[in-house]
Amino acid sequence: MNIDSVNVLPQWIKMMNDSNVNYYLAVQAFNTYWEHREKPTENDGEGRNIYDNEKGKDEKKSAEFVFEYKQFLNWQLRNKNFVKADGTIMTQQEIKEQSEKEIKLR
Repeated sequence: MNIDSVNVLPQWIKMMNDSNVNYYLAVQAFNTYWEHREKPTENDGEGRNIYDNEKGKDEKKSAEFVFEYKQFLNWQLRNKNFVKADGTIMTQQEIKEQSEKEIKLR
């Protein structure tokens, strides 16, 4: 394994941190990544010591990207109602303007 491959993040992590991301492509990348991997559970806390020498290799691997997994699910939930037709996510300014329009219509 070369040193460059160790620090490579999955595409979905990079995508959720990109303000210009296409929401649908990010969700697709996330789902594709986890399609054949064991998903973290509530017991896989991101603060757990995954490098404990008494634990087996398989348990260490299951904790990979636990924090990012939970962060993505939160990102997905927060943004799902602000996705435009083209898949981009509304900016804070657009959300504010939309909210103001809805208040005026009441």
